Amino acid sequence: MLRYKYIGLTGQLAAGKDLCAKILEETFNMKVVTMSEIIARELDRAGLEATRENLRRYGLYLRVIDGPDAVMRRAIRAVRESERRGEKYSGYVINGLRNIEEALCFWREFGEKGLIVGVVASRDIRFRRIKLRRGIKDTGVDSFTDFFKSDIEELTKFHLGDVIAAADILIVNDGTLEELKEKLIMAISLRECLQQAL
Repeated sequence: MLRYKYIGLTGQLAAGKDLCAKILEETFNMKVVTMSEIIARELDRAGLEATRENLRRYGLYLRVIDGPDAVMRRAIRAVRESERRGEKYSGYVINGLRNIEEALCFWREFGEKGLIVGVVASRDIRFRRIKLRRGIKDTGVDSFTDFFKSDIEELTKFHLGDVIAAADILIVNDGTLEELKEKLIMAISLRECLQQAL
């Protein structure tokens, strides 16, 4: 059982956020709330397809009209509704933090029971992963140039680098799934030990 009941995940496209969410879900019985799925549901209600480009544009739109932490507030609402229903999870993973305002909202809501994990990998490794995903998941990326533009857009429009830099823990995902699982669980455990020692 983890001390951290709420874990936020951040990172660039194909860094390994979804894998980390799956590891936490399967290892610790945590419920995963994915911020892009929250946006996708709103797109569906509006009759729009949930492509990567539509998700990105609508996410920006929500953050403009409802504040930069708009999607995080919706994710927190989903977590609190699950808790009110008495769903039996050891905790919650909020996957897909995009900006520092979302991180601040997360920490305000969850305090010491919250932890943000940044997942990083080199651009080359992430691009290879995207090429393997083709047809499985819409990435909106057809070439390395598209991929580079997508990276720059996430860093400039969303300021994704700020939330990655502010993460409580940083995981370098440059190896196998087993290595990622070991790094993630070890880093969280070490962080828990340090917190208890303070």
